[in-house]
Amino acid sequence: VFVAKSLLMLNPKAIIPIVKCIKAYDFNEAVQYLMIDFLNIDRNTLQKFAQDSILSEDVAMQYLSVKAMSVLPPNASNENLLKQSVGRYDMAMKGWPIAVLALYKSSNIYELIGPYLNHTELREVSLRALAASTDEGDRKQFINILSAVEPDKYILNILLKSSREEDIKRWLLYFKD
Repeated sequence: VFVAKSLLMLNPKAIIPIVKCIKAYDFNEAVQYLMIDFLNIDRNTLQKFAQDSILSEDVAMQYLSVKAMSVLPPNASNENLLKQSVGRYDMAMKGWPIAVLALYKSSNIYELIGPYLNHTELREVSLRALAASTDEGDRKQFINILSAVEPDKYILNILLKSSREEDIKRWLLYFKD
């Protein structure tokens, strides 16, 4: 652990020793502070790592890549890779790229995440991504979902945390009476 930290101090772009250390310790408490260093590494280095590793078969590399993309500014290339990863990852990992798509306010995602809107573990993050989308078609799908179901804690939370005034008003309407 200290070796990885030392290497990073000597070479601020040395991402591989940090990644190897995080993986070797299986993300346990001993290396959690390295995640902070990892996410604060040179942006170009982090971008290259994320794009090169996101479609890896290695689950740890998938996680680290998506985590890296969560701190990088949105761009079309990252968004495309995140969408591909949703299709390729196993169910246990799909939520991570969907969450970053929500953070990026990605558009045209209903077809991609629609199958997960009724999946127990992926429902909340999928709804969040759909609600955040800037696409009119995605927005209509989100409104249709709101109209078709009784609001649950996930939907209420999404509406409350929305940056859209219409969503806050919709949230208030649920508590009108």
